[in-house]
Amino acid sequence: SRVSRAVQGVCVVLVRLRAALYRRVAIDSDFSAVTSLALQRKTVDPARSRPCWWSQGHEAHGEEHHDLDPCGRGRGRDVAQGKQRVIVVCAVEEEADHVKRYLAESVVMPLRRPARQRVRGVLEGRKDLIVDVVTCGVGVVDASMVVSALLLESTPACVLSVGCSGAHSKHIRPGDVVVSTTVVPTACKMLRHDGTSHHVGMRLNTVDPPLREIPTDPILMEAAMTAATNITLPAWPTTAATRPVVYRGKIGSSDTWSQCPSDITRQHTELGTLCEEMEAVGVSRVCQEFGVPCVCIKDIANNELEPPPDAEAETGLGESLIMSDLGRRAALVAVAMLQDSAFATATTRRLPWPN
Repeated sequence: SRVSRAVQGVCVVLVRLRAALYRRVAIDSDFSAVTSLALQRKTVDPARSRPCWWSQGHEAHGEEHHDLDPCGRGRGRDVAQGKQRVIVVCAVEEEADHVKRYLAESVVMPLRRPARQRVRGVLEGRKDLIVDVVTCGVGVVDASMVVSALLLESTPACVLSVGCSGAHSKHIRPGDVVVSTTVVPTACKMLRHDGTSHHVGMRLNTVDPPLREIPTDPILMEAAMTAATNITLPAWPTTAATRPVVYRGKIGSSDTWSQCPSDITRQHTELGTLCEEMEAVGVSRVCQEFGVPCVCIKDIANNELEPPPDAEAETGLGESLIMSDLGRRAALVAVAMLQDSAFATATTRRLPWPN
């Protein structure tokens, strides 16, 4: 009958409404649980739009919260004390230690993992310059993650990628230093069916041409080269009679440590790279995306074209390297650059990123 069909229809509607209500309650419950967990992990101060832990170390050096751009990021300068801030990114502590020794009033800043440490201090000889020395970990992914997090937090005057590398030419020796003109993402290539490969570059989408190289800020590059001419770098331990040379050129970067002479020669011949390392492409690409000036300064830790006797025992952890000298000469060039008055003058304004 019509009445029974109407009653049946009402029952169906009620069942569906109850099911929808249960789904909404479950969603609200899940959302509350996720929100509660997030608040337990990182309490946010709405008045400042900053994690509460942010102020614990930052305010130790007077970085006031009013020094923010419209996105809530710092502008690379402490308005209250007139201090600039730069970030120096190193892969491992052995490299970072050579920079940290030039910091005064240093404090450890919080980062997500203990292996990724940030130390903030005032640079010797430049009391108006705050330097964050960050240990990002080895590899492109870790470097990209850490630098992205840092630049989302606040915007420095510039970023320096400092550390060690392997030579791509026989005339470049351990202890020499390479200042980047560009960074080449050497892993971005096409491997054809016949086994041949050619460099393509970073594919950002399916329309624009790939990014074959990431340019270095020209002002920072010149500042580093100028600073390098004003200092005397210590000789490499195994070649005490030879003084290191500072080159400017292309730095190859990927997660591959190449010991193959033919592959190293191919990269040097086809791409023009002077050395290879594992973080510069991540650091440079993130800085390019954020519009922050960047330069990479790498010293040579080994030359696989003339390998040491224990090179075959290398597992990728540096067994064949002189660990105490990793990044030492690159750090000396970086510190000399930051202490130079020409750098201080250049960074009083926003440095342009090349098109």
